[in-house]
Amino acid sequence: MQRAALLVLGLLSTSVAQAGCDREVPVSELYDALELAQMAFSGGDSESTVGGVMYAEAVFPCVVEPIQRPSVAQYHRLIGLKSSVLGDTEKAQQAWGAARALEPLYTWPPEYEADTNALFAAYDDLDVSSLETSNHPPAASGYLMFDGRPGQQRVTTVPTVVQKVGDSGKVEQTVYLWPSDEMLVYEAFRAPTGPDVATGTLGTLPPPQSREVNRPLLASAGGAAVVGAALWGVAALQHRKWADPSTDYADLAGLEKRTNGLMVGASVAGVAAAGLGVTVVATW
Repeated sequence: MQRAALLVLGLLSTSVAQAGCDREVPVSELYDALELAQMAFSGGDSESTVGGVMYAEAVFPCVVEPIQRPSVAQYHRLIGLKSSVLGDTEKAQQAWGAARALEPLYTWPPEYEADTNALFAAYDDLDVSSLETSNHPPAASGYLMFDGRPGQQRVTTVPTVVQKVGDSGKVEQTVYLWPSDEMLVYEAFRAPTGPDVATGTLGTLPPPQSREVNRPLLASAGGAAVVGAALWGVAALQHRKWADPSTDYADLAGLEKRTNGLMVGASVAGVAAAGLGVTVVATW
């Protein structure tokens, strides 16, 4: 009965794969398919094992939940077992290598007689002590999972289970990639660019503007300073003449008046020059 059921599942897997994902598959359904396939081989039924693994392969892309690492290793092992039964030694070596890299201490059930069964002859052939990897950018939303763990590195020497998980935690893509397969297509994160600083994007500061001196104000300040100095000089000469003992007494009153007037004019010109100078600096 179990054999017939698994054979039917294997036949149905072809139509399921051709139809695509017409429904969302819970990860428990994948786990059940793997357990049935493994149980079939325990009973010595290789054909039913192949049928069960084929069904697991058909529903695999439709899984909408993260696949746990031990189940990923089990999936690799059964893909390798199916490949060995079908005579594809190279794929069997690669899939089993992926499983051994995840669970190096795993041992087959005793009833498999793996030590003497020719189907398992290639199980340890592939060296997995140093596997090559490729780096991939983070997703624009959600995250990537490689063989049951979040990350950015894909192993390229052996097959890899890759899942794209959305922000909600629901798996958006599930793929089984052989070493020769391209990475799944997804929207990668890009650093924001542009001038909008308010949104946290990067922008460029405007170039510094050249600042010119207000030449008319500077000329006015200089002129006022010159006039002030000239008036101060003339006032000094008038004061010296006023203080000279030889100056006629009748001229003293006029000299004093002119000296005071010149000094007032010099002070006014000096204040004007200083004010204009401050304005020039402030507007530069």
